[in-house]
Amino acid sequence: MPSDGSFWKLSRKCRYALRALFELAWRGSAEPVSVQTIATAQDVPARFLEVILNELKRSGLVESRRGSDGGYLLSGRPDEVTVGQVLRVLGVAASQQSPRRAGRTGYVRGDEALALLQARVDQAISEVCDGTSFLELVAEERRLAGQYVPEYVI
Repeated sequence: MPSDGSFWKLSRKCRYALRALFELAWRGSAEPVSVQTIATAQDVPARFLEVILNELKRSGLVESRRGSDGGYLLSGRPDEVTVGQVLRVLGVAASQQSPRRAGRTGYVRGDEALALLQARVDQAISEVCDGTSFLELVAEERRLAGQYVPEYVI
């Protein structure tokens, strides 16, 4: 289990990709957003972000425009692009390991039950990610930001 207490750990690349698409959805603009603007807003290294956005462009999740007013846009509406789509493009998928069978070298009692548990966890994560659009994330962030009241100490 990752040190933050969650059962699921995303790579830095995946976190940055999700942040970039979140920023594009947040802005909701028909105008392209520059890599530098996204990088600054989301505290992501611009060079790494450029590589990630190019990968997302090849997959069709974002489009780019060249020129001084160029940058990136979501290819679809924020309610059509899901977290699951982004993670699959970047190679995150449910566990690929098949359970070991009795009689094979290395089988340990419990392997079958634990493999089934892993499959159920993977399925639950996939369902949540596939069912979560960037529009939903933006709406949730706005709702939570509206509840935030800074505590000023004088």
